[in-house]
Amino acid sequence: MEHFETVWANWAGYPQEVYVDPGGEFVSDAFAVRMQETGVHVKMSASDSHWQLGRTEIHGSTVKGMLSKMDLEKAIDSSLDFQAALRQVFHAKNTLCRADGYTPQQSVLGISPRLPGSLLSDSNAAPHALADSATTEGERFLERLRLRESARRAFHYVDNSSSFRRALLRRTRPLRQDWEKGDLVLYWKRRGGNLRREHGRWHGPAEIIAIEKQKVVWLSHAGRLIRASPEQLRAASLREWARLPKDSLGHPLEQGRDLKEKLKQAPSFLDLEDEGTPTDEDMLAPLEERSEGGSLPEPEPDSEEATVESTRPNILSVPPDFPLPDLTPQQLENQAASQNIPVPDDNMSDLEFGDTEMQGSEETSDVMFGVVDQCWEIDVTPPETWQLPQTVDEDMIFLASESRKKRVEVRLRDLTVSDQKRFAAAKHKEVNAWLSHGTAPGEIREALGMGPQDDCELKGGAYGRIDAPYLWYQELRKALLDLNFQQCPLDPCLFSLSSRDTTGQSRSHGVIGIHVDDGICGGDSVFHAALEKLRQRFSFGSFEKGSFVFTGIRLHQWDDMSIEMDQTDYIESIDAINVPRDRRKHPDAPVTEAERRLLRQLIGSLQYAAVHTRADVCAKVGELQSAVNQAKVFHLLEANRVLQEAKQHHVSIMVVPIAESELTFCAFSDASFASNTKNHAHQGTVIFSTSASILENNTAVVCPMAWASKKISRVVRSTLGAEAIALSNTVDRLSWIRILWAWLKNDQVAWHRPEEALQSEPTAAAVTDCKSVYDIISRTAPPQCEEHRTTIECLLIRQRMQDNCRLRWVASQAMLADCLTKSMDASRLRECLRTGRYSLFDEDRVLKQRADKRQQLRWVKGEPEEGVPEERGEACLHSSHEKQDFWRLDRARGVIERVHRSPRWERFTPIGVGECPVEFGSIGVERTTIANLSSGKRIISSDIWVGSNAYLRENEAWTGITRFQLNEPSTQGTVSSNTSHKFS
Repeated sequence: MEHFETVWANWAGYPQEVYVDPGGEFVSDAFAVRMQETGVHVKMSASDSHWQLGRTEIHGSTVKGMLSKMDLEKAIDSSLDFQAALRQVFHAKNTLCRADGYTPQQSVLGISPRLPGSLLSDSNAAPHALADSATTEGERFLERLRLRESARRAFHYVDNSSSFRRALLRRTRPLRQDWEKGDLVLYWKRRGGNLRREHGRWHGPAEIIAIEKQKVVWLSHAGRLIRASPEQLRAASLREWARLPKDSLGHPLEQGRDLKEKLKQAPSFLDLEDEGTPTDEDMLAPLEERSEGGSLPEPEPDSEEATVESTRPNILSVPPDFPLPDLTPQQLENQAASQNIPVPDDNMSDLEFGDTEMQGSEETSDVMFGVVDQCWEIDVTPPETWQLPQTVDEDMIFLASESRKKRVEVRLRDLTVSDQKRFAAAKHKEVNAWLSHGTAPGEIREALGMGPQDDCELKGGAYGRIDAPYLWYQELRKALLDLNFQQCPLDPCLFSLSSRDTTGQSRSHGVIGIHVDDGICGGDSVFHAALEKLRQRFSFGSFEKGSFVFTGIRLHQWDDMSIEMDQTDYIESIDAINVPRDRRKHPDAPVTEAERRLLRQLIGSLQYAAVHTRADVCAKVGELQSAVNQAKVFHLLEANRVLQEAKQHHVSIMVVPIAESELTFCAFSDASFASNTKNHAHQGTVIFSTSASILENNTAVVCPMAWASKKISRVVRSTLGAEAIALSNTVDRLSWIRILWAWLKNDQVAWHRPEEALQSEPTAAAVTDCKSVYDIISRTAPPQCEEHRTTIECLLIRQRMQDNCRLRWVASQAMLADCLTKSMDASRLRECLRTGRYSLFDEDRVLKQRADKRQQLRWVKGEPEEGVPEERGEACLHSSHEKQDFWRLDRARGVIERVHRSPRWERFTPIGVGECPVEFGSIGVERTTIANLSSGKRIISSDIWVGSNAYLRENEAWTGITRFQLNEPSTQGTVSSNTSHKFS
């Protein structure tokens, strides 16, 4: 209200009408009372129908875009700078935009105010004299003139924005249907946050009870009032009508009630805030396909009989891709009712605590299954009167602890057809995981009285053993070793299959990694043959390849054998913490225990993503994790901001094929000293796999292999000490990864003598941005450092760098591990992960010309610096009469080019393009695009054309050249170029 009074009512008076959206500040009682006092009629748009206030929305977006543009030209660092910029932004917008031939200033004030200091509109000499003076006042006036100039440039930039223009051309999809009171409809409600990838579903059926000028439709559903826009509704189908609870006469229970009665019985009011509108696919999909689990939400019934009828799932609720048998609904229901899971009664002896009935050999002679190990299933909640039988042998007594999940009874007739299918698959997986062939231990054979030739079957769930995962691992390990796999000495869950050629050289055929009862692998035809033998011994519950989800990570292998990994769906499924408004007013207040549990849950979910795919949020999650025990309200808000940042910026990890002889590693190390409120020192590490050309200061492909962000456990006294310790830990981890890679290539490598084994490997690089540490390690002169402990640490690093590793220095603007040491902007690391390219620069050259803020992204992209002549290329091809694209091969330079004479929007990829003069496999993954835009501009961009970067789209049509490097012929294979699989 204060802002409304200040910016409008104080000088323009109160209007007759105010059109607002259903925000919390506009639906309050205070706002309604004030509007009533001043006689203002308030009109409110429907919930999440921003298109009904489109003109206001576009003006707000224009102001935000102008401020962002001004901030890029000159940083807005303080609130005073922001207020000054905001005044100039509104002044520029009110004087430059036009409506019916008049500016907003002319329409409201009747005149156009003059511009002080303008050469054309201000003839007063005083402002010009002040601007021309060298005094302090003159400098301030010139600064204000520059700010006004920046605001006007920003207005023209935003006013000509292509993204805004595309949004302006888009229109909503109104349903050409006139709704009437009493119609049954479904309304769209978003399931998650206001994100592009989040989906909602249809709810209802609901009854229309009132229509407000064809813009707002009031609905009644399950005793709740709902306000929606016409675009969020669709008519209910006949099947959905049939799902409504009926009375004794067959009429829907919601029919026939007047509005007054429904308003009295409505316990709550639902406002579809931030729900959005359905997509085209959602509009066409019936409600049964959008609901989870195959069943629909039912309104609350009015009688006990209706409760029994409405809570029973309908057997017709099946997914569209599931084939239905040719039976009537009554026959289907009778068939499902006859397929019950037999659950014993509670008075049977096999459910008593500590007493489990076992089958004798005469009852199991016809079954050829063995017992994997001894195991008894007992109830973890014993009766109060139960006592341990005196006749039980002590070796057969197992103690059970309280479990979170207790026995759950399941009946097939209570499950839908789709649920029955999922239940059968889960049951099949559990049975195959435990009922495998094996030899019964001696104590079990003796307890059961089994002879040498007797076999038995365990007729019960093999659960309750703490070491059950380890027993399964031992069984799988034995099977892999029998298939000539070699267990990695550095990681016992990693197995490699290799062979020797005629010259005695080791050749790796594939690798398999184990995680509990899941695994991921990749290899050639020899490896696949061994994998088939493993599948014959163990029945896999699922076996996927090409594209699958492994431990929550989505993996997709492209046609060029590159692998893309991300957790986008997992991150977007994380819910933010709801912090009420009254709690947000006191950010320093301690959190409650319930809020602390929610904070731990959110941090745990974010940490899982940060460890596997989201290195850009590692430092922020680590700071939140250290503050859980003393958390305050602002920590809840900060956790929500980190979650929003992770959802807003999509990050994927690309692993591209690199020749085995060229593959090496580059590690970035950084540290921060007293970077948080507790004055702790933190270290950050990022290790990439790359090619050896990066050491020659060339742009090379980089693939992230490992990263870490943690607190330095030792006490440090300066930034120099923190940088030295961080670099020492980074070099240790880099050496471990290099030894592991050497073992994967040759399982006979002397891994226990790394100083010898790494001499034959390609040279690696360790990168730091601390010039003092770099000087102490790289120079041969005696170090001059007052911190003797730090000097010793640096000398030890120098000794370890003798393992065929080089130390490189970069400026702080090019350090990729900087965002892993403290909470800061991670755009540099995200840009590197997006492009998959990086280049090192000569240290002496960098010291002469330090990179400023505008050069930060050049370090990541490897773009040529200003002043460097461009590579030779075609002139602008727009005027050419020949519009045929063609290939151009230059074997002397080892490149192949695609000349584009026909204008195109997307970047070029050789996939599916014919008449290529070289084999497809010899084209490298590096792509250089030299584009002549239709506006006359010329851009040169380098990236990798595999994965999601293949068809990047430019903002304008372009012609020009796409250049690819040719790979040298290589006879050695690499595991990363083979097919990847996942099994469980």
